[in-house]
Amino acid sequence: MAKKKKTKTSSQTAQPKTLPPWLSLATFIALGILIFYPPFFRGLFFKEDMFVFHVFTAIVFTLIWVQKIYKKDYSLLRNPLDWAVLAYMIAYLLSLIGAVHPGEAFYGFLRVLNLFMIYWMVTQVVRNYEAFETIVKILIAAGTGVAVIGILAATGYSDYSSAFDGGVISSTLQYPNATAAYLAVISFLAISLIVIEKRILTKIILVILCTLSKGAWLIFIFGAILLLIGMPGLSRITSLYALGVAFVAAGITYTKFHPAMIAQELALPYLLIGFLIVVIGQLIWEGLVLLSRRINLKVMIITSSLIALITLGIGSAFFLGGSSFEASSITNELSRFTNLGDSSYTFRADFISWGIDIIKDYPINGAGADGWNALYHQYQDYLYFTTEAHNHFIQVGVEAGLVGLTAFIAIWVFLALIAYRAYNREKKEANIKGQVLIWGTFTASVALGLHAAMDFDLSFTSLALLLWVLLGLISAAIYFNTEENDAKGTVPIASPALNIGIALLCILTLIFFGSSSYLGYLNALEGGKAVLAMTSDKSPEDQNEKFQSAREHYEKAIKLDPNNAEYFTDLAYVYAIQYTSLKKIDHELTDIVYQETIKVMEKADKLKGHDIKIRSSLINTAHMLGDFELTLKQAEKAVQSNPNDIEAYDALTLILVSGLNLYQEINDTEQVMIVATKLANIEGRIEKQKTKLNYEKNYWIGNPLELSDNHLKGIAKANYLLGDYNKSLVTYEECLGYNPEVTEAVPNQDLEAFAWYGASLYKTGNTYKAEKLANQLKEINEDSYNIYLELVKD
Repeated sequence: MAKKKKTKTSSQTAQPKTLPPWLSLATFIALGILIFYPPFFRGLFFKEDMFVFHVFTAIVFTLIWVQKIYKKDYSLLRNPLDWAVLAYMIAYLLSLIGAVHPGEAFYGFLRVLNLFMIYWMVTQVVRNYEAFETIVKILIAAGTGVAVIGILAATGYSDYSSAFDGGVISSTLQYPNATAAYLAVISFLAISLIVIEKRILTKIILVILCTLSKGAWLIFIFGAILLLIGMPGLSRITSLYALGVAFVAAGITYTKFHPAMIAQELALPYLLIGFLIVVIGQLIWEGLVLLSRRINLKVMIITSSLIALITLGIGSAFFLGGSSFEASSITNELSRFTNLGDSSYTFRADFISWGIDIIKDYPINGAGADGWNALYHQYQDYLYFTTEAHNHFIQVGVEAGLVGLTAFIAIWVFLALIAYRAYNREKKEANIKGQVLIWGTFTASVALGLHAAMDFDLSFTSLALLLWVLLGLISAAIYFNTEENDAKGTVPIASPALNIGIALLCILTLIFFGSSSYLGYLNALEGGKAVLAMTSDKSPEDQNEKFQSAREHYEKAIKLDPNNAEYFTDLAYVYAIQYTSLKKIDHELTDIVYQETIKVMEKADKLKGHDIKIRSSLINTAHMLGDFELTLKQAEKAVQSNPNDIEAYDALTLILVSGLNLYQEINDTEQVMIVATKLANIEGRIEKQKTKLNYEKNYWIGNPLELSDNHLKGIAKANYLLGDYNKSLVTYEECLGYNPEVTEAVPNQDLEAFAWYGASLYKTGNTYKAEKLANQLKEINEDSYNIYLELVKD
């Protein structure tokens, strides 16, 4: 007996250890958190908000792979949708080759890599409809939080930054259109789980209405129709009824809530209206369900459908017939749907046109992430500012070329095919729950894709993540209750070593760059604080301490994150401060600091040279160095990046005028003529640019493409120096607005310009006018009169 017991113990110890039973649950919870929190951090729109998210994603990804390797499951990709999502990520990797803004392009690649990993994790973790439903509930919970925060901000109970601007609700995403689109998509998921989510749906629809987003209303209507078409059996009636009750509750609440919100009056109690309507609606539905057990099913269906339609009609009438303010605001927005001449349509049509032109110039792998923002000004036929293309298909084409656009379109094609396959399988098996979840998820995906074709929703990582999670859910659903769901022991498409190698590379990439970028960001923040402290009234010792701190932190920042142009720009500014201090005392390190400043400026230029803020800062830094040629080079690039912006020409003109004066003071005739020629050519460059403009479109944002009188004076002076006296005279008369025959005294302003004007009169044979003007100058200011005499003598 003892022998047998010993043998049994030996057998037990020989068995392989199993993974902790809690690990799978912990991984699912971690993935849920990863999916839940992004909307609450400005939608992860800004790159600095992504750094910690990258690390978190890599950790969860690692946990999943540990479990897969233990199970001897080395699979990575299983269906065409998986391959399309991978191809989309690879397209952004290829876009790094020749990217216009290399730094931003790399951040964009990390973002898309993160999305691919989240998509893949969903396909691995979700293995049945219970897990599917849980993920959907997490998404709905996040959407509910966004809606609630928006409502609380609008009613004064939350000070969440930029959640409410006094007119519309932007909530945590800080952009009303994106908020409305996000909640519209979440509402379709809520309808799919309508039994438990009716009250949530009312809050969501209320916030959608408060954003006054036409695009969101449009996809909400389209999505609702698509959702009802695909809902099986009685689920269609249930969804229709729930949607009708929620719309009526939200609409009627809106007519009271919105004006109170605008007037900053007590608005929160009006939410009770929606609550009561939902409760009554639920009681009516329960009564109908009870009645259906006693009467013919068809009669019940017809009755409930009629009730739903009547409630929709009553709600719409009450909604549009509410206060005059609400009626006019809603009807005005609705009327713009059919007005194809509305600026909302024409702007987007122009964005598409500009985007197509960019794609033609960067056709294969695109211009890299941020390529649109870098280049669109150079393709405009009128001045307009928008950092996004407002069409994700165009955005992808610009950023990742035709390779990326093809992959993105393939995602939608394979999504439709796989959703159709999964839906039909559940239909054959009479699995109503499966059909509802798949169709609701598919509808939500399509709705988000449609809105992304008219706005920049997917530039918000939280919305892109939402879409990729929905894609992952549908991809996972086709393997539910099949042998393929457990890939243990199956042969992967690629070798196990390759798949594990790819996974390891993804993990290391996100962990390394996510953590180093975040540490760089923290150092840059400290550097910025030190720079601000330098400008305050402190002793020289304190200022020097802050300067050293700023320099050290920015130097650490660029070592940790060498892709951030802003860090290099700020460091160049700090170096320029040091240079000016050393130059005053003729320190031996002056030239070394100067060269270091130039290197840092060149790096910033290379990383993000078309960015207006970066360029403006580099111009200022070059000016601090007292380097005219460097300052001129920076100003020229500003004009190249935005040829429709008169401010760029103004800056260039001022710099050329200062250079002209500089070379005149040191009697460098050769450089005077070179600079004068560049200065005189500015008018011609502007006129040439005007030929590319479309004056029929009255959408110009900013000052017109016309030089101010102050800048024309410099050009007139340059023409004089070049011997073009007639042109100089015409320009002076235009910018000075002065005629010596009718004006008895020279205005007390820029008397030097009047001296040059008088010389232009003299050189063109208008001696009488010239002498009269000269006499006036002599009476007012002797120096200006002497300038006139010197010019006339020459």
